[in-house]
Amino acid sequence: MIPDSLIAPVRFTLALVALFLCVSIADTSITMVQDAHKLKGEAPARTVTLSGTGTVEATPSEASIIISVVTEGEQQASVQSEGNATMTAVQTAVKELGIEDADIQTNGYSLNPQYDYTSSERTATGYELSQSIEVTIRDVDTVSDVIDAATAAGANSVSTPQFSIEDEEVLKDEARAKAAEAVAAQYASYENTLGVALGDIVSIQELSGGETPIFYALGAAEKDTSSSTPIATGSNEVSVTLSVTYGLR
Repeated sequence: MIPDSLIAPVRFTLALVALFLCVSIADTSITMVQDAHKLKGEAPARTVTLSGTGTVEATPSEASIIISVVTEGEQQASVQSEGNATMTAVQTAVKELGIEDADIQTNGYSLNPQYDYTSSERTATGYELSQSIEVTIRDVDTVSDVIDAATAAGANSVSTPQFSIEDEEVLKDEARAKAAEAVAAQYASYENTLGVALGDIVSIQELSGGETPIFYALGAAEKDTSSSTPIATGSNEVSVTLSVTYGLR
């Protein structure tokens, strides 16, 4: 048994050892962090990043719409028969306007029972058949004709036309060239105006804005007063932003 007179000195010695170990570990950790920073470079890289945006507008060359036929009735078989006949008539009508088979794609098809919930019990009332197709129109001047033909054939829902440009990559190339010119102008300004000598390119980042529709209001003389569905194609905008990082000499 250890005498009481020796317990206090032993505890004091153990406390000093523990404190020494904590200080040693902390010092080692700090040294390792400092060494890691040295491995990354003693001084941060001297760079400057220049950004430029190029934008190109163009008239859309094609459009897509969703045409739907919704049929309701008490008997499932009759609902399907009527709905299928109507959708076939719709597809025939748009094909007569020059729409190719490859530009017509089924977008949705659902047949569901309908119920009446007004009473205390659920009561079956019939069926609802919903069919939709996506139609790509290669000639934007015929969008209104396609819509009118589809609704005349029995379609009871048509989505907002989505206008696009068939060869978007050509416009992106033009926008990219304009963005590069904007960066080059900034480059010259840094060297000529600010006296900053720029070195080699460190990195290039590109952000493409894709197509953005731009709508214009029709003037009084341009408004269509006929019974045909009025459609304004407007313009689509394609943008490219370049961020170029240069080293400083």
